[in-house]
Amino acid sequence: MRRTASQAAELRNQLIEAARELFVDEGYAGVSIRKITQRAGCPPMTFYLHFASKHALLRHIWQDIFADLLSRCDAAAAAQSDPVAKVEAYVETMTRYWRDHPDSYRVVHLNQDVLEPGEDTYFVDTGDLLTRFQALERLIENGKEVGRFRSDVDSELIMQALSANSLGVAHALVTVPEYPWRRDELLSTGTRLILAAITIN
Repeated sequence: MRRTASQAAELRNQLIEAARELFVDEGYAGVSIRKITQRAGCPPMTFYLHFASKHALLRHIWQDIFADLLSRCDAAAAAQSDPVAKVEAYVETMTRYWRDHPDSYRVVHLNQDVLEPGEDTYFVDTGDLLTRFQALERLIENGKEVGRFRSDVDSELIMQALSANSLGVAHALVTVPEYPWRRDELLSTGTRLILAAITIN
């Protein structure tokens, strides 16, 4: 019997959730399409009605995660009026997101992107996502334009330093949760130290 549109959408979501769980538990390389469909409760060939490959499904999951993350970061920055506070809010929201969604962190950052046959662009370089990734750099540029950040700083480098610090903190909190991290303080300490070096008071 042919599935209705709502049934097809439900099955697609079941495949996505099954894959997310398996990628976290067993790693991307250790999961087959058959295993995903078994977890989702559907025949293996049904998979290809929704996704071209396992890699396409992984990228779809990444897209959903980053859409959620970056929307939260944008909203946090927009809620602030001071350019320095905007940058700080953006980065702290990013770190907090990964801390509070450890499975999403594992799916994204513990599974390396690769180019499969027919692909010529890494996930991080795709269309709208690349533009949204640059939002933090634009916030730093705006801070320079209004005199809140030093005009001689390299905005791209500062953006990368803030992002790397955020991911480093998140990685520690997610992968070594048994250590007595000062979790709330770690969310902001590195960010504030970096910003202090470029801020004009």
